[in-house]
Amino acid sequence: LVQHGFGTADLLKLVASPRNQRFQTYGVFNQPGYVRPAAPDRYGLSIDVPREPKDDVDARIDQATYGRSSGVLGLRLFPNPKFDPSKWNAQAWWNDPNYFNDPKLERPYLVGMACSFCHLGPDPVHPPADPNEPEYANLSDYVGQHYLKVGEVFAHDLPAHNFVKQLLMSNRPGTLDTSFIA
Repeated sequence: LVQHGFGTADLLKLVASPRNQRFQTYGVFNQPGYVRPAAPDRYGLSIDVPREPKDDVDARIDQATYGRSSGVLGLRLFPNPKFDPSKWNAQAWWNDPNYFNDPKLERPYLVGMACSFCHLGPDPVHPPADPNEPEYANLSDYVGQHYLKVGEVFAHDLPAHNFVKQLLMSNRPGTLDTSFIA
């Protein structure tokens, strides 16, 4: 979608967005045990990192198969084999629609989506005190993700007059007509 979505669904922007605003902006939950890094990575992106070595779940899995944690539950990062660092400009990617809407632009990471992105929500009996900093005990896969803001996730950079943005923004948080995606 990011290559041919005409400005929709750049999930890497969600991943690199300020951790303390993701729930309010997108209705998504941050990965427990992760924090915003002290400095951006070599590509100019602030991708969440483990708070302590014990929180590094990636140390226990095959990252070539499963990617690495993005700091957002349900989104995983993979290196983009087509990425050319000499053509990358992080500032333009954040701010210049001509740059970030170019279908030939290769981002440094590919973002994979797991079921939990749409189906993991707050535990109704033990919700997180701060939705931007939940613990695993505050989350449940039984209740679903009823805060996900589909329009913000998949059309964040589109102008308000764009039909796709208007259509996606008509979905109330936690709802999505998945046949629309197909």
